[in-house]
Amino acid sequence: MKTLYLFCFILWLFILGQAALPYGAIPDFSSGEPAEIHPGIQDARHAIPHHPQATAPAAASRSSQPPDTLARDDTSAFRIAFYNMENFFDCWHDSAKNDQDFTPSGIKGWGHAKYANKRNRLFKVIAALDAECPLAATGLAEVENARVLRELCRGTPLRYKGFDFVHFESPDPRGIDVALLYRKDLLRIDTAYPIALVIPPDSVARTRDILYVRAILIAGNIQTRNPPLANPSLAYPAKEDLLAQQAHMAKERPELRQDKNLFLETNQTQPRGTTHPRKITLHFFICHFPSKYGGVLETNHKRAAAARLLRRHMDSLYSKDSTAFILAMGDLNTTAEDSVLAPLRSPPYLNLMASPAWQARFARHAIGSHKFREEWSTIDHIILNRHVLPWIKDGGAFVFARGFLIQNDERYMGIKPFRTFYGAKHLGGYSDHLPVYIDLHLPNRTTTKAQK
Repeated sequence: MKTLYLFCFILWLFILGQAALPYGAIPDFSSGEPAEIHPGIQDARHAIPHHPQATAPAAASRSSQPPDTLARDDTSAFRIAFYNMENFFDCWHDSAKNDQDFTPSGIKGWGHAKYANKRNRLFKVIAALDAECPLAATGLAEVENARVLRELCRGTPLRYKGFDFVHFESPDPRGIDVALLYRKDLLRIDTAYPIALVIPPDSVARTRDILYVRAILIAGNIQTRNPPLANPSLAYPAKEDLLAQQAHMAKERPELRQDKNLFLETNQTQPRGTTHPRKITLHFFICHFPSKYGGVLETNHKRAAAARLLRRHMDSLYSKDSTAFILAMGDLNTTAEDSVLAPLRSPPYLNLMASPAWQARFARHAIGSHKFREEWSTIDHIILNRHVLPWIKDGGAFVFARGFLIQNDERYMGIKPFRTFYGAKHLGGYSDHLPVYIDLHLPNRTTTKAQK
């Protein structure tokens, strides 16, 4: 009988351990070598199984990897990315949102098991992006609320790298918002607020905001390659309570006055790791323009209004400092050649998805960030001040099209993103978009204007 009790106790410990570590893997973040990320995030000790539906070509060797995957060798490099997460909803109904489909009783049968699978898959994407090069900031689209972001940052192994987020609720009827995910050892958030998009003839905002974030890049921590801390909370003071901030924002929403009460101010204490870290100010705009639902011509004016609003706010920063690091990223729901995006590709700004380097890469690989039926296109963009161009490595932006994120397209041939849903059918994948990213060098200290 004692033997039976002992066996049951050991079995209970085993089941508990499996529940605490879904997929049985924590990537080795502290390694200085680039992680092998196909068919899963791997190192010498751990492996995450690959989904059987996904494409599984042979893993590339280190020597055969493209140059943009070897940024970890450059100790002055860091990465900025954008990722549309395809309906990252929790499984609870919010009475203020049209999210009934993403509930256990909804048409998609969105219960906790599907939600947890989605969260863990998104963790793998962020971890893979960070494994190749320190991921300072990631713009996100189609996230429902702060709860899902909190569980992504603190309920997965991302907590060992000190990831955190900036998010505000928007007036979007479905409840999908934009957010910024960042590493607290590389960035310190100075200011953040939402920019309301009001589309005439409306007098109030009815769609997603543009998120503005001003952050301080702690360059010294990039160069020292600090190992992850066992308990990040010991080194990184917590931000102000986002729920209280959002409650205040909801009350102020009708006017959206841009005053000090709308700013998200964080603790000014510096992260532990370097004696005299170098500080560089970065300005981010994270966007998700109105979709083409209802027809392209019928909705063009909405995206044009969003482009003009974004350009106006970027110009406001540029007029104060022409050498400032200004970067906009987002799902703009159209390609770079579209006339509605003309304000975002004229000087002093450059849409990297309209650059000759990007066009040549797209022609060579015939893959973008999104696929509609048989056509690949790039509707996820990175736009920046031309003064930032000397920072960029390897000729511009890239699509993060690693093997575990794609699958065979049996209907339209070729490959396609391994998405979560196809209509109401649950595929269990990652997203219908692929991430886009840039790798940057730290600017030369002697040629960069000193910033506050």
